[in-house]
Amino acid sequence: MSVGKLVKENAMKRDIFSELIEGFDALASEGRRQVAGRLAQYELIIKAAEMMTEAEKRALQEWESTNITGDGEFATSDWPGWASVLDRARH
Repeated sequence: MSVGKLVKENAMKRDIFSELIEGFDALASEGRRQVAGRLAQYELIIKAAEMMTEAEKRALQEWESTNITGDGEFATSDWPGWASVLDRARH
C-alpha cells in the first residue's frame, strides 16, 4: 500500500472517529440534561407532597396500590394527580 493511500485512509478513520466522539459527547450532554430535569422534578414532587390534602394522599395511595406492582413500569412519580398538586407547589 502506498504512503498516500495510507495517509488518506488514516484521515478517513480520524474523521469517522471524530464524528463518533462528537456524537457520544452530544448523547452524554443530553443525558446530563435529562438527569438534571428529572432531579428537579423529584425535588418539586417532594415539596408538593408536603402540601397534599388528605383526599390527594388517599388518591395517591389507591393509585399506588393498583399500579405499583414492583415490575418497574410505574413509580409514585407517575401518579396522574401530581399535575394539580405540582401547580400549587409552583406558586
